[in-house]
Amino acid sequence: MNETTKKLLFISFLAVLTIVVFFLFKESGYYAGFVSFTEKHLIITLFILFLLKILAIVWPPFAATVIIFGVMPIIGFWNAFFVDYIGEVIGSSLVYFIARKWGDRLVPKILGKSLYKRVMQIKINKDREFEFLFILRILGGNFFELVCYAAGLLGISYRNFILTTISAYFLLSFVFFKLAQGLFDRATFVISASLIAALLLFFKYLRNRYLKIE
Repeated sequence: MNETTKKLLFISFLAVLTIVVFFLFKESGYYAGFVSFTEKHLIITLFILFLLKILAIVWPPFAATVIIFGVMPIIGFWNAFFVDYIGEVIGSSLVYFIARKWGDRLVPKILGKSLYKRVMQIKINKDREFEFLFILRILGGNFFELVCYAAGLLGISYRNFILTTISAYFLLSFVFFKLAQGLFDRATFVISASLIAALLLFFKYLRNRYLKIE
């Protein structure tokens, strides 16, 4: 079992655990107090989630999006979506420049030497840089941070990197957040969970078929 598959299973476990904890917590006597506290300190809550999202991009094992999913019923869909989206854009930029400056020394320790070597073997046609990165971003699905490190390592222009990040992640994130919203409704839980699982497996299949970097 490779590292990306392990991460996918780990994130799936965290997602299921988050939903279970949410339903249990909602039935407890502490839920109303927590909601009241969050609503009164919404800006602080969003800022903490924003920092956690950036941390998750820099350090891939940390699954901040799962935490944001967990508080979405309390802070609202759009607050959850945009704090994740903005954190992704800023965190991705940070990772891009880390990879550009300290790639050879730092990135192998984060991604692992084997994956680092495979990324470095990718060849890019400079005339097709934007479309290549956009496709890589879409196929990246649940491992966007790898794409961020790869872009910096491969010397892709920041302009193309940030434009594809802004566009591709917006599309993917909106779809996944809409599906995740359904996880907190018992009537739509099974359908939403099945669609999310299917999408994650589909992205994994496409990566294995076309990218050959796992």
